[in-house]
Amino acid sequence: MEAFSADLAHFAAVIVDLGLKAPLTVANAAVHAKQQRESQDTLEFAVEIATSGEWWPILANAVRKTHALLSLKVCTGQREGAIELIEALHANNTVATLGMCGSLLTVDDARAMATMLARNNSLTTLNLSHNSFGAEGGMVLAAGLPLTDKLRHLDLTSTKLGPDGSVAIAKALRGKSLSYLGLGNNQLGVAGFEAVSALIAASPVEHLNVMCEPLDVPSASALAAALATAPALSNLDLSQCELSLAAIAAFSAALPDTRLLSRLCLRGIDLGPRGALPLAAALKQNTSIQSLDLSGCCLGNEGVASIAGAFNCTLTELNLSMNMISFDGAAALAKALKGRVGLQDLTLCGNNQLQSKSVARLCKALKSPDSSLLSLRMSRCDIGASGVLALAELLAANPPLTLLDIHNNRATDESLVAFVSALATNTSLTTLNYSCVEHGWRMQHNDVTIALLDALKTNTALTEIWASSGSICPALVTALAEMVAHNHTLTRLTLEYSLTMVCSIKPIADALETNTTLTHLSIPPAWRGQEAVDDPESHTRAEALLARNRTYGMADTKPARGIALEGDAETKRFRFD
Repeated sequence: MEAFSADLAHFAAVIVDLGLKAPLTVANAAVHAKQQRESQDTLEFAVEIATSGEWWPILANAVRKTHALLSLKVCTGQREGAIELIEALHANNTVATLGMCGSLLTVDDARAMATMLARNNSLTTLNLSHNSFGAEGGMVLAAGLPLTDKLRHLDLTSTKLGPDGSVAIAKALRGKSLSYLGLGNNQLGVAGFEAVSALIAASPVEHLNVMCEPLDVPSASALAAALATAPALSNLDLSQCELSLAAIAAFSAALPDTRLLSRLCLRGIDLGPRGALPLAAALKQNTSIQSLDLSGCCLGNEGVASIAGAFNCTLTELNLSMNMISFDGAAALAKALKGRVGLQDLTLCGNNQLQSKSVARLCKALKSPDSSLLSLRMSRCDIGASGVLALAELLAANPPLTLLDIHNNRATDESLVAFVSALATNTSLTTLNYSCVEHGWRMQHNDVTIALLDALKTNTALTEIWASSGSICPALVTALAEMVAHNHTLTRLTLEYSLTMVCSIKPIADALETNTTLTHLSIPPAWRGQEAVDDPESHTRAEALLARNRTYGMADTKPARGIALEGDAETKRFRFD
C-alpha cells in the first residue's frame, strides 16, 4: 500500500467532488487516482481502489453524486455492500469502465448487475472475472445483456459458468456490438463451445479468450468451423487449453480458410512434435495469421523445425519461448531466417539449451541481406561469453534489428565490453536490455558500464536501455554526465546497481540542464540507510530536470534536439517472457 501513498494527497483533493466524505488513509484503503484531462472546467478521473467491504457504501455514494468518474476498478476480499455500488450505477452516465474482478460476487450481485445493465447508458467495459457466481449467476446476468447497447468489452473469465451459463451468455450477446469476450476457465463443454462458435460466426466479436478450457474434437471442430466464416474475429486466445492430437488436427484443418484471424495464442498447450505437424501444414497455406504464440508448447527441436519450415510472408511475430530448443532447432530457425520470409519479431526466451553455438548460428543468419527480423528476445538462454561476442559482431554489421533482449544470461566482462562497444557505430538498434546478466553471481563491473556510456556518446539510434552496473563511484558519475551531455537521442537508461556509494551527482544534474530528451535515468539514491548524500540539492535538481523532460513528452512539445518519450519495460514493446 505504500506504493500508493504518493497519490493519496491528490485523491484527497477531489474527494468532495467524488462524494467521498470519510477520511481516506493508507491504513484502510489503497487508492490510485489520476486526472485524465481537463475540458470545459470539468475534471474527469479514473479510480482504482483496493479496499475492504466497509468502503462499498462510500463508493456507492460517490458514484451517485459525481459526474466526473470515467473508470472504477474495485478489488476487495469482502462482498457485503456490493449491490449498493451496482445499484448506484443505474443513473450514472459517465462511468464507462467497471472492474469488479475477484470481488466475491454472488448470484444476487449478478442479478443486480443485470438490472443495472438494462438501465445504464454509459458502460462500455465490464470485468467480472474471478467471481464464482456460477451457472445461475451467468443466466441471470444474461437477462440484462440484450438491453445494453454500448457494452464492447465483457470479461467473465473464471466465473464457473459451465455449459448452461456460457450458452445463456452467448445467446444473449447475439446481435450486440461486443468486440471482446473473455470466457476462459469456465468448463464450457461442447454446448458452450457450440454456442460461442455460433456467436463469433455471426457477430462483430474481434477478440475471443477461452484460455484454460478442455477442447475435445467436437468443441475444436465447432470453433474451427466458425473461424472460416467469422466476420470480425482477429484475435483468438487458446492458451493453456487441453487438446488431444485429434482435436489439434481438427482445429488446424480450418486455419487455411481463415480470412481475418491475425493473432493466435496457443501458449502452454502440450503440442509436442506430433502436434506441430498438422499446425505447420496449416500455416503453410494460411494467409491471415501475423502473430503466433507457441511458448511452452513442448515442441522440442523436431517441432520447431516443422514450424520453421512453415514460415511465410504473412507471419511477422513468433514466440517460441520455453520449448527446449537446442542447436538443431536453432539451425532450422537460422535456415528459415535466411530465406525471404516476413518474420520481424522472434522470442526465444527460456530455452536454456540454446547456448553459444546456437546463438552464433542465428547471428550468422541475421547478417543475411534477406533477413527482415527487427526484434529478438533471448533472455534466460545461457548464451555465454561466445554468444555475446557473436551478438557484438552482429551489431557491428548493422542488421535491421531494432530491439534486442538478452537479460538474465551469463557472460564475461570482456565479452560485454565488446558487445556494448559495438553500439558506438550501430545505427539500427533502438531498444536494448542486458540487465541481470548473471546466474547466481554478478558478472558485470564498472568497466562494462563505462564502455557503454562511452559508446552512447556517438550512438544516435538507441532510445531505451536496461542494463546492470557495478557500484556507484565518482568515475561512473563522471561517465554518466559526459554521456548525458553528448547524447540527445536516449530517453531511458535504467541501470541496476549492484552496490551503492554515497557521492555527489552534481555533474549529472549539470549535464541534464541542456539535455531535453532523457526522461528516465537511474541515479544514486538520495539516501543510504539514514545517511544523506553529500549533495542532496543536486539529486533533487536532477529529478526535477527529468520530470521536466517527461512533461515535454506529455504536452507533445518537441524540444529542438529531440523528443521526450515515455517508456515502460513491461509494455509489449519490451516484453519480458
